[in-house]
Amino acid sequence: MSAHAAGAEVAGDSPLSAAAGKTRLASNSLTVSLPAKAGAPATFVRAPPDATGSVSSSPSTLVVLDYADARGGGARDLLAILKLRSERSASPAVVMMTARSTSSQWLSRLRKVGERDGHLCRERRLELPSEHPEGAAVFRGAVEAFHRDPDPIDREAAEGARAVVWTTLDYVLLAMLAARSPHRRPTDRDDLYEEVLSHESDYWAQTYRESTDTGAAPRAVLDRAVVCLTLRAPTTRAETLAALRAVEELADAPRWRESICTTLTTCLQSGPGEAVVLRPDPVADYLILHTLRDDPYLLGGILDGLDSDQLLTALRQLNRAASADPDSATATATASDWVSKGSNRWQAVLQVAAEQDGAALAALDHLIDVFPHRPGSKIYRMPSLSRPSVCLD
Repeated sequence: MSAHAAGAEVAGDSPLSAAAGKTRLASNSLTVSLPAKAGAPATFVRAPPDATGSVSSSPSTLVVLDYADARGGGARDLLAILKLRSERSASPAVVMMTARSTSSQWLSRLRKVGERDGHLCRERRLELPSEHPEGAAVFRGAVEAFHRDPDPIDREAAEGARAVVWTTLDYVLLAMLAARSPHRRPTDRDDLYEEVLSHESDYWAQTYRESTDTGAAPRAVLDRAVVCLTLRAPTTRAETLAALRAVEELADAPRWRESICTTLTTCLQSGPGEAVVLRPDPVADYLILHTLRDDPYLLGGILDGLDSDQLLTALRQLNRAASADPDSATATATASDWVSKGSNRWQAVLQVAAEQDGAALAALDHLIDVFPHRPGSKIYRMPSLSRPSVCLD
């Protein structure tokens, strides 16, 4: 997606058009951050290599990398593109990276890559409050935007949904429910995401019925299928079909698997080449954790057989999901159980732990507590992590 740094609007089919929170702030920067460079292209980067031409050759470029903490490889690819840009004597670029946290190792590792490549940069860190300072206005504006019924909005009922601290995305989701289902008023985030997923599940089931002749699909199968796809993030039909084999009911049912693939590609893929994953991310994280809690064996089916890059992608997604609910032991327990059943599985988890800490690090610590005297073990200490940890080989 390209826009102009001054006076442009974000394209309606871009990944920014429906964004909220950090991503929305990043999208706003496309129109206001380089006012003196009117007409200079800005690029929203989903896959940095795809942006090589526009980023490396533009005279003045703003690059936005969303969820940089979960995309270590993508961020390093972006730095490589910027190195190519500097070799072409282009003017400096502005890189905006959004992340849920800067407390883990991903940022320091990225700095080291930049220093190694000779990047001269000035860093500015912007930390957002946990709640939008104008949340009520966001809520009211979103209610108006979502309202389609000719009857007036019951504002008192709608306002009643705002009982706790919400994120910007939560305000938008609450507004959608208030405008379309005014009698359903979630009072906490779990209730909110359950309600949103209920709407999503209805949509998946309806699409399945309309696009196939194989009858109704059980909601639980669709939920597990969506979790598989969200963790693996396939971009092609072949990858999507392969990912769906992790669902027990679909493993040996090719016709059913094809139907589910068609349904979820229709519902979840925002455009050609985009990953077939559930959005927005916090709702996806909620579904991942709750589905794995109810079916702890599902994770093994999702992760087994992946190549190293695919495995790291899935583990980073899982680690990100766990960060949304740090009190949940689901990701730690399922990841440590998966690691314990393969001799070399800990290595990928170790890499994610070194980048992000979180559930990946907790899973390794848990494994060591469970198997403290494993014969023939080698102990690796990782002083670079936020706290000392070890891993067994």
